[in-house]
Amino acid sequence: MQLSSRELEEKIRSREEIKQMLNALFGGFGPNREVGFDEREGLHLDALPRLRTSRLISEELLDFYAEQYARNGIHGTFLFVQATKDIALPPAMSQNMEHFIPQLTRKEVKCGHWALWERAEEVNRIIGEWLDGSEPKDSERSML
Repeated sequence: MQLSSRELEEKIRSREEIKQMLNALFGGFGPNREVGFDEREGLHLDALPRLRTSRLISEELLDFYAEQYARNGIHGTFLFVQATKDIALPPAMSQNMEHFIPQLTRKEVKCGHWALWERAEEVNRIIGEWLDGSEPKDSERSML
C-alpha cells in the first residue's frame, strides 16, 4: 500500500533520498543488519540513510534509476513478470495488484523463482516488448 500511495512522493523528494529508497528495495541493510524495507511494513524511512549499498545493484544503476525517478516521479507504468511456479513468491501473493498499481502490466512465465535464469529469453522478450510499448528514449533504453 505504501508504494502505491503518494505518501512516498511527499517524503522522498531529492535524488539522494530516491537513491536510498531504491537501495532499500534492492536489499540494502544497515550496520546492525537492519533492513530498509520489509513486505509487511514497507519502507523504513528513518533507516534509509544508514543502509549499506546492496550487492544486487551497481552504484551506476542506482544513480541512473534515481535520476530517472527524480526527473519523472516515483509513479509511472509498471511491468510485473510472475513466475507461475515460484514457491517463494507464489502467484496468490500478487492477486489484485492492479487495484493498487493502476498502470500495471502483468505477464507470466512458467518457471520457478529465478525467472531471469530459468527463462531468460522469454523474460527478455517480455521486457523488450513492454519497453517498446512504453517508448523510452534511446538513451534510457541502453541502461535498462
